[in-house]
Amino acid sequence: MRLGFLLVSLAIITLDVYSAQTIKAGCTMKKHGSGEEIGRVLFMKEGTNKYTVVARLRSDEETVKTGEHGFHVHTNGVDETMDSWDCGTTGGHFNPEVVNHGCADCDVRHVGDFANIKSGEDNQVKFKAIFTVESGDVLEKRRPEGRQWYSQSNGAKIVRYTVKEAPFEMTGLHGIIGKGVVLHDNPDDLGLSENNGASYSGNAGSRKACCTLENLELGE
Repeated sequence: MRLGFLLVSLAIITLDVYSAQTIKAGCTMKKHGSGEEIGRVLFMKEGTNKYTVVARLRSDEETVKTGEHGFHVHTNGVDETMDSWDCGTTGGHFNPEVVNHGCADCDVRHVGDFANIKSGEDNQVKFKAIFTVESGDVLEKRRPEGRQWYSQSNGAKIVRYTVKEAPFEMTGLHGIIGKGVVLHDNPDDLGLSENNGASYSGNAGSRKACCTLENLELGE
């Protein structure tokens, strides 16, 4: 009897540890064309209901001009067989459900759709988005005034979302590992403009930097 109790207890502890693990994917962003490194991006899945996106970038005014920039996961990784670092090889937005483009917490969105990231006057990007997945009833009770809010930490913009569905996964249909991450020249209109590009690209303009998301080590 005691042995059975110990085995059950061990199984519960193992399950708790597993559920608390963090799975990470990331890559080093490089300028379109030259391949010069400008920083890192990191995507994390923590436990079963917390997802985080982090971007730390720094470059010149030509690449990371002051203001907002579209930031998406694209369908393909960067083709490294090309003569130059070609962000055009990443294809369109990662959109396995074949739906219209939207915002990071819109009910209709590409898996690759995220918030605009903003560069300061020093041409640096310090961005963090945290998604907490809740059921519909809990979401409405907890955030009756809206599903996102903002805070600042050490000069970084932190965007917090409460959402009904996971914004991405690491593997499977919505898996982002092996996909490209692209920084665009212009702000993403989040699908809200009347321009034809709103429904599929957000009119975010040319591709300034990119990289291919790789599976990183597993940690608790």
